[in-house]
Amino acid sequence: MKMSIRLGHAYRCDAKRSRDEELRIVISILRGEASLEGRTPQMVTAVTEAEAILSIKSPVIYTFVGCLHPDLGTVGLILSPECIQGRLQGVTRCDSGGLAGRLGSFVHVNKADVPGALRELSVTGENPPWYPLFVDELAKSYSDSADYVRGTVPDYATWKDVRAHCIAQPLAPGDILDRRLWTWEVRLTTAPDPTHYEAIVLSHEALKQVEALHVEGHSIPDDVKVLFGTISAAGVHYFLGESVFDVLGGI
Repeated sequence: MKMSIRLGHAYRCDAKRSRDEELRIVISILRGEASLEGRTPQMVTAVTEAEAILSIKSPVIYTFVGCLHPDLGTVGLILSPECIQGRLQGVTRCDSGGLAGRLGSFVHVNKADVPGALRELSVTGENPPWYPLFVDELAKSYSDSADYVRGTVPDYATWKDVRAHCIAQPLAPGDILDRRLWTWEVRLTTAPDPTHYEAIVLSHEALKQVEALHVEGHSIPDDVKVLFGTISAAGVHYFLGESVFDVLGGI
């Protein structure tokens, strides 16, 4: 069964680096002059706890299936599914750190139940057969897989795990569900090859910086699509937009 939905990695540099430096590093990664590396997480305690529960002993690169999440970075990298071959550490049916740290709506999971819930929602080991499970969940939860890519709340009526309990809880006025409650996480043991990068997603403000770097000789490879998020009355959304959804969905 061939995977069509792409992986998303929201890139974020060390806070001490400028936006120009961040883009220069990303372009170097796309050109094969540098490699994507595992990074220090924003929520160190939560991610450390998740990795302990899942017996992750070496740094991994976190990606989401069909999703770029703006809380994790401002430069989006869309990866071909082929990058998984020989690099898969494991897969979890949600944000593993969010569950381990009981962040957001995961707060409705009892602390004592977290380790068992995280293991239940994860598949690990050499080449775990996770993709048929993902396809089956999408078929039962969406009328169209494109809705998953857009972040639509799934039909979780058949789910028996803690995600369903968390999704069903009432929200405070003005709050929305964080799609990391149900978006599948894929962890890679080593960096993707340069050929695995299909697209880069930038803010419109980054365009001038990219053009300046191009003049300096740091140009984005021609075979990597350059996409931009949307600007509306509601604000700037780095990773939202039909062009981004289409590439993430494999269209």
